[in-house]
Amino acid sequence: HSRLISHSEEISFYNGNTKEKNVLKKAFHSLTGLIRRSQQFRHSMGIIDSIVAKYTASIVGWLTVSRPFFNPNSKLGMASPDELYKEYHTAGRMMLNL
Repeated sequence: HSRLISHSEEISFYNGNTKEKNVLKKAFHSLTGLIRRSQQFRHSMGIIDSIVAKYTASIVGWLTVSRPFFNPNSKLGMASPDELYKEYHTAGRMMLNL
């Protein structure tokens, strides 16, 4: 762009318009390609970040909450089905509120 402005008289005099047009097109396509790749990368990273943050946190949370239910030595080992359901429901609501 600056080359075209500073040398416009010479370009016009020597009929260099097609050469300069090709130079400008090449630079423009290079710039649009760079922007496209950058946007694709940002979009991909956004998807990956969303999946990791959402599902990994959920899996870790549910595993942490469910551990007492599978441990026979915990206080829930001797609990009745109603008490187990109440504890599980409370833990599930806590996970959903996060």
